[in-house]
Amino acid sequence: MQQYKFRTDLYPTTVDLIAYLKKSVAPEFHYIIRDMMESITFYDHQITGVKKLPANLLEITLAVKKLDQTLTRELEARQVFIPIGQYDGDGNLLHTDVCRVSSGEQKITLPRRPGATRIVLDPYLHFIELNRRITNGTLAFIKGKFEIPQFR
Repeated sequence: MQQYKFRTDLYPTTVDLIAYLKKSVAPEFHYIIRDMMESITFYDHQITGVKKLPANLLEITLAVKKLDQTLTRELEARQVFIPIGQYDGDGNLLHTDVCRVSSGEQKITLPRRPGATRIVLDPYLHFIELNRRITNGTLAFIKGKFEIPQFR
């Protein structure tokens, strides 16, 4: 951006900004620039199951879908970074893991943090989520086991 410093005859545009950003970040993060600045992209990620494993581990099954602005065409999500937050019963964030996911259903194994009662996909709202109001990507610890809450 040095080329625009102290210039009054030439101003940078959003195209210049995007080109600068792409030069500044690793290629595996270019999808973030595309999804946020070059197109309208929606995600539909959901926790579809969970299994407790030995050694206080959780195997979380989640489904990831990426859609274009028409909501009719599914796009391929390749190695997208998604944060997964673990919360206590008071709603305090205990820990965040960042996992790489792709389109379709996949299993992720994470250690369960002491006191965790909820697991939330994308707790920082990095993605434009289709069903945020419906499920909030949440997995709750109900009656001694993790369950997918039924929101109505």
